[in-house]
Amino acid sequence: MPTKRVCCVNMSRADLVRAGQGTLLFLLMAATTIIKPRNRPSALQKPPNFFECDLNRWTQSDSGAPCWDSPAFECATCVDGGGGGDGCQCGIQKAALCVECGTNQCETECIPPTLAPTSKPICKYNRFTAHWTGEACWFDSKLSHCARCHAGGCGCGSGNPYVCKDCSDDSNNECATKVACVPDSKFTNKAFVPPTLYRGGKKSRGNDYGGTRVRSLPSYKNWYISYDWDWELNDTVLADFHQFHLVVLHHIYFKGSNAKMMNLLRRIQVGSDGIKGTADDVAVLMYISIGEQSPSSPLAVGSTIVTGDGSGPVYFTDGHRQYNNTNIAPFYIGNNDKLETHGTWGGYYIDTRDAQWRSIILDEASHWIDDIGFDGIFLDAPEVGDPWNGRGWAADGILDVIRDLDNAFPSTLLLLNRGLFYFVPHYSYQFDFNPAKYIDFVLFESFQFGSDYGDDEYKSSPYYKSNRDFNLPKILAELSRPDSFAVILQLDYFKNPSNAASTPVFGDYIADLAKYGALPFLTDKEVSRASDVAAQSLPPDADAPTWSNTSNGFNICDKNATFYNVKGMELPYDSPARVGARQVIRYTNIFDNSISVRWDLAVDQTRPIRYNVYLSNFEFNLDFDSSNQVDVDSSLSSHTLEDIHTNALLGGVTLVFPNIHSAMPTNYKGTDYKCGGRTFLNGEEVYPFEWTLSGLPSGTYSIVVRAEDSTSSVKVTNSGRHGPNGGIEEVNIEHIQFMVLT
Repeated sequence: MPTKRVCCVNMSRADLVRAGQGTLLFLLMAATTIIKPRNRPSALQKPPNFFECDLNRWTQSDSGAPCWDSPAFECATCVDGGGGGDGCQCGIQKAALCVECGTNQCETECIPPTLAPTSKPICKYNRFTAHWTGEACWFDSKLSHCARCHAGGCGCGSGNPYVCKDCSDDSNNECATKVACVPDSKFTNKAFVPPTLYRGGKKSRGNDYGGTRVRSLPSYKNWYISYDWDWELNDTVLADFHQFHLVVLHHIYFKGSNAKMMNLLRRIQVGSDGIKGTADDVAVLMYISIGEQSPSSPLAVGSTIVTGDGSGPVYFTDGHRQYNNTNIAPFYIGNNDKLETHGTWGGYYIDTRDAQWRSIILDEASHWIDDIGFDGIFLDAPEVGDPWNGRGWAADGILDVIRDLDNAFPSTLLLLNRGLFYFVPHYSYQFDFNPAKYIDFVLFESFQFGSDYGDDEYKSSPYYKSNRDFNLPKILAELSRPDSFAVILQLDYFKNPSNAASTPVFGDYIADLAKYGALPFLTDKEVSRASDVAAQSLPPDADAPTWSNTSNGFNICDKNATFYNVKGMELPYDSPARVGARQVIRYTNIFDNSISVRWDLAVDQTRPIRYNVYLSNFEFNLDFDSSNQVDVDSSLSSHTLEDIHTNALLGGVTLVFPNIHSAMPTNYKGTDYKCGGRTFLNGEEVYPFEWTLSGLPSGTYSIVVRAEDSTSSVKVTNSGRHGPNGGIEEVNIEHIQFMVLT
């Protein structure tokens, strides 16, 4: 049973939970002895209170196949149902048992009398192969079942993905060998798509904004988070929860049987009317640490070092992951037997690309989502791959684990806590693993006010200008792409959050958030109290979008940078807004009838922002009167004009392309990590959005880009007008003239 920790004065509870209390919840399938591969007993003992039974209909044989969770050992061979249902192994803890795939029957099925794995490991490797699986495949980045290589070893490829060869030897002799413990293809597919028994099975939501996640998010207007564990769910606390649309809780609340936890959760979810499925329902998310194993846990693992296949820990040298083979799991980051830990709380840093760790996270998520009924997961500790502390090479794994969760639970909500550098193109390596398309919310902690307020009511963060001018515009750009839409949540600290509204800084604080559409939450450093819900809700939106600037960059070069570790200093300053259309470019020459228009970010309280393009023949004025416009379908990132539209252009009609789906320009991401490339050095030349138009007849044209918010049936009170999509459109007339000769 977890104990309450009291320590660390002046540290926020968010920091405490992130690393000290942020737990690894490893859901044991039964109360059996954990088998450590390097120290295996000759036979497993049956746990008490289990009766012997015959093999069930999902188990073909009690042996004969590698265990999915420890492939060096032998487990049951499962039935291939041929369309009538397949069997899946329970794993080494119930080595002789298979159950129906996609169920939790491993917890309830009796254990057969024969549970002994083979007495010797069945794997045989060549000298370049560290382990037969667990590494991303060089020939297909979507696959993660290829061999893990020693220094100097390279994967053989799709013909024999479980073997490594000498990188300097082109003969491929080693690639002709077969690793003894590799399962057949049918088993491999079951084990690695993805490699765990429990899976989410809820129906998918409808997709209303073109994202990869099948999302149809309700209109969240406020949210709540608490790491306080000293409350009971009485009517007063329940009424507090019911004020909010989204609630994030820590696992420490939920003790006892599954039935008891489910009852607590349902009482929150149904809202004040007590009826599930109505407008006042509350979406509740559970905390999971994805990038650190915490030193304490309410379930089984806690501070225990996991053995896994014994090939760990992992370290990075000469551009590759290397493994120490010191009888611990390969997902721990370290060298020899020294593991890297969080400097304050002691949590073990994790290489989340490892398939074994990702399986643990999926099982934990399944426990909270499938067994208990949470609406989603709060993903903590993604900073293991940050660009500043020497572990930036691990950034690829954070994308892997988030993508796994998205694939396994497409109908649930995913909230990423921090890790904002993944959205910033200046950190070019981390930016390659941007998870925007897989998440629903991003939390920006200490945006303006930090938790180190001491005896004062609040303390402004020294990083506020950097947060506002350098980070936030770039983050919003990534969360505004056609395949991405996430709500920005903001967490700031006040000593007495219930009095925050009376402080002199509060009005400007709320106005600032309304400008960007971020939902605030004000709490104390223990994350145990909140301001009044009315005070932290944004006012009604009647304003048109405003233009921002994503060009702020570093003010120094870091000549000692590596491709994954950059220590440049951010340059925060108040850049002028870059309004409307900024560039028209051709990828070939003036005789090409295709052009691409580029523009910067627009911001508004009511996201997503829709961008509308207006195009006219230069002999005629751009006409924004809808009576002299033709709307053109622009659902793709490029569009080719039809004859009817070219004739309209030549006749003086303004073409309108509403809600265009933009692409990312090829030069937006930095290319020189030592100095930032063009993104940093020539900010005026680089923009986050681009749209291509083809089929233009010869002539001279004017083009305008306008931004429109997602309000509906709102009376416009400030500058702006109702746009072609029904929202409020700003009215800039910044136009670019260009010529086409065909």
